[in-house]
Amino acid sequence: DAESFKIAFYNVENYFDCVDDSLTNDSEFTPQGSRYWNISRYKKKQSNIAKVISSIGGWDVPALVGLCEVENRGTLIDLTKNSPLKAFKYEFVHKESPDARGIDVALLYQPNRFRVIREEFLRITFPDNPKSKTRDILYATGIVPSHDTLHVFVCHFPSRLGGELESESRRLHVASVVRAKIDS
Repeated sequence: DAESFKIAFYNVENYFDCVDDSLTNDSEFTPQGSRYWNISRYKKKQSNIAKVISSIGGWDVPALVGLCEVENRGTLIDLTKNSPLKAFKYEFVHKESPDARGIDVALLYQPNRFRVIREEFLRITFPDNPKSKTRDILYATGIVPSHDTLHVFVCHFPSRLGGELESESRRLHVASVVRAKIDS
């Protein structure tokens, strides 16, 4: 019906521009880096991401798309303003996280279908290693066409790098932060 809409989540798997950011460890995504990342490859990835999002749901694209593994605000501007997604008038919520590689989460939304009334980024501090940095959790609240309030979390939990058991406590800690926020 007119008041329903789709929500999607998409791990865009290293959607990096090809500019070295001196504040992050992103040099592998430069023309001289190990991935030989260049503007042509970046634009192709941008185009592919836009194709996937615009094909979700046929004629009715998702009103909300949670994204993980985006590098920065510039990549999101390119995706929403300089790709075929421009036609769908997506805006976004994003903030640079403390992740060493510069990997962030973001929320694309159509303002006519989701009016953001609050956004918050939950910083993760690991009790066993407070200096360890990871992605923030994005928490957004908005009003949907039915005038209901919708609470959205966009999460990208720590990887299982180093082994599932060895990294489990980190993922459980992030889950506990999300749960505490939901309970509040």
